[in-house]
Order: sequence, then structure tokens, then C-alpha cells
Amino acid sequence: MQISSQKMKQIPPEATPEEADRIARAFWYPPYEMAYYLLANGTRVEAIPEIVKNDIALELHSSDLEDLMRVAGISLTSAY
Repeated sequence: MQISSQKMKQIPPEATPEEADRIARAFWYPPYEMAYYLLANGTRVEAIPEIVKNDIALELHSSDLEDLMRVAGISLTSAY
């Protein structure tokens, strides 16, 4: 019996967070369809692996402190 890759991408509702993350990592290959949860109404919610979420957060927020300080009118040189 062969299981389709589409079925393998579906994260079971009873999956532990570790199992869900493992499935999400296995099918993380943008721009292709990712692993997903299937809701009762048929909607698919794609899952992003934890490591990717952390990498994206670092990229998105790398300059937050500097941006906040600039908006507040504080410079690193004037703080010392």
C-alpha cells in the first residue's frame, strides 16, 4: 500500500508539537505546498517549522532596537 505525498503532508490533529514540527520540516520546500492541518470546514492551515519561524523572526526584527531608538530620538553615541 502506497500513501500519497498529499496525505503525508496532513498533520493529524492528535500529533504532538514535536511530531507536527517534524512533518512541517519534512515538507518545507517553498514555493511548494507545505505540511498542513485540515480544519473541520475543509480549510487547510499550512504549518511553518519552528526553526524557520525563528530564522524569519531574526531577519524581520534584526533592526528593531535601532529603529525604536531612532524613532525615540536616541542615538547610540549620545547614550554614552
